Amino acid sequence: MSAMIEILYGTLAALPAVFMPENLLYCLFGLVFGILWGALPALSSTMAMALLIGFSAAMPIQGAIIFLLGVYSGSVFGGSISAICINIPGTPAAVCTAMEGYPLFQRGEGGQAIGTAIVASTIGNLFGTVALIVCTPFVLTLALEIGSWEVCLLGLWGVLLSGSISDAPALKGWLSGLIGLALSLIGIDTISGEERFTFGIKALVGGLSFVAVLIGVFGFAEIARGLLFERDAESSPVNRVRILWHQIRQHFRTLISGSSIGTFIGAVPAAGADIAAFIAYSFSRRLATPRERQQYGKGSYRGIIAAESANNASVGGSLIPLLVLAIPGSTVAAAFMGALNLQVIAV
Repeated sequence: MSAMIEILYGTLAALPAVFMPENLLYCLFGLVFGILWGALPALSSTMAMALLIGFSAAMPIQGAIIFLLGVYSGSVFGGSISAICINIPGTPAAVCTAMEGYPLFQRGEGGQAIGTAIVASTIGNLFGTVALIVCTPFVLTLALEIGSWEVCLLGLWGVLLSGSISDAPALKGWLSGLIGLALSLIGIDTISGEERFTFGIKALVGGLSFVAVLIGVFGFAEIARGLLFERDAESSPVNRVRILWHQIRQHFRTLISGSSIGTFIGAVPAAGADIAAFIAYSFSRRLATPRERQQYGKGSYRGIIAAESANNASVGGSLIPLLVLAIPGSTVAAAFMGALNLQVIAV
């Protein structure tokens, strides 16, 4: 209880500095850079943080932290823009959003899909931030109990989820998950240091790039579909971004459950926004009514709300083990820790 009181006191003491005009400007620039970077296919939140750390080195400490957190949050949401509009996720965390957002875009509801993603992302991010402030002592105790066995179980759980997040037979989903698991084995074994499945190719020593595989799978499929099938250019108009508040109210429980899942998964070391989005998406599908379940894969606002609230809530969750234990909850959080070290802040 005393630790929580200290955290709340520190948060209230920092609020005047956060709302200073120059810090708000740093936040605005960070959000703009993050959204633009996340919306560009083949880039990721990790790359955004890694390449923009140089900009933060010359900033004041408070401004650098605010700027990088803006980049972090903006890039996670930005991936949903390209996912909805061109069916190519800008970041790995936007894969589930592409599965539901692009069919809506094809029906002429792209603006509504983006508006729904904005609200779900905002509320999920706020939920994760509040959890970071209030629940750090409790989540920390749980995160300390998660070891290699639990991380392995989480990976196997992800493979099992692959069989339930699409309309294809479950066996195809499980085979896809196992193929992805096999591809992840390429490179150097982190325990023994031996090379695995590199076949003497030096370029494979570092393993396959997750972003390259992601863009190759989704991007190649979309390009091939466009070449093989003639499309009507007027069938997918780009309309004005609108927020469907009735969808938010109707799926408010999904919004809260997705934010909760995202915060928890974000606090688990070695997990990240992509895992949080997949688990929340699968969870929302399982709890949906038979009529709502039929909409999944064909354009479901419920699926977008679950995925976007989870991947953005993981931002706050990933900072919990980072700031308290110096254990990054994701690769993006690891880049953020490196930026703090540049500012001579010991984590």
